[in-house]
Amino acid sequence: MAYPGKVIVCPPRGERVLFLQTVDETNGKLLQLDYWATPGGGYLTPHLHRVFEEQFEIISGVATYEIEGVEKQAYPGEVFSIPPGVRHANPWNKEGPDVLYLRQNVSPPAYAELFFETLYGCVREGFHSTSDLELNVFQFALSVQTFKTETYGADVPLPVQLLVVPVLAFIGRLLGYKAYYLGF
Repeated sequence: MAYPGKVIVCPPRGERVLFLQTVDETNGKLLQLDYWATPGGGYLTPHLHRVFEEQFEIISGVATYEIEGVEKQAYPGEVFSIPPGVRHANPWNKEGPDVLYLRQNVSPPAYAELFFETLYGCVREGFHSTSDLELNVFQFALSVQTFKTETYGADVPLPVQLLVVPVLAFIGRLLGYKAYYLGF
C-alpha cells in the first residue's frame, strides 16, 4: 500500500515515484506524488480518465505529453491540467538529456496509487506484454474494473471497452491474475 514517503521504482521504464499524499491522508480527495523519468523513459499510451483530473507541475527537465493527439512540451515552472474525458498521454522524458522531475496531483484519485504500484510491479517482474512496458490486456482490464479508476485506452471506442473490460477481467481471473500486484 502507498503511504507518504514510499518510493517505488521501475528501472525498465526509467521511472521513480515518491508518494507525498495518498488517499488515506486526504480522505479520498487527492493523490500527490513526485515523479522522475530518465531520458527516453516514462511513456504511457494515450488514454482517458472518465472521473478524475490530473495536474502536472514541471520542476526540472523537459516534459513531452500529448493532448487530443497533439504532442506538446512543458518546461520548468509550467503547470497544466488534464480534465476528465480528455485523450492524453502523461508527461514523459522523450529525449532528455536531463532527468524529468515533476509533481503530479490526481483528484479524486480513486485507486490511482494501486494502479501505479501494479504497473511498476508487473513490469519489474516481466508481467507485461507491450513494447511500451505496459500491463497486458487481462491485467489492465482486471485492475481497471477493480480499482474503478474509469481509465480507458484512447484508441478503441469507449462503448466497446465498456462491454469488453468485464469479459477480459473475468478471463484474467480465470488465468490467475490478481487485481493488483505489489512487487515491492
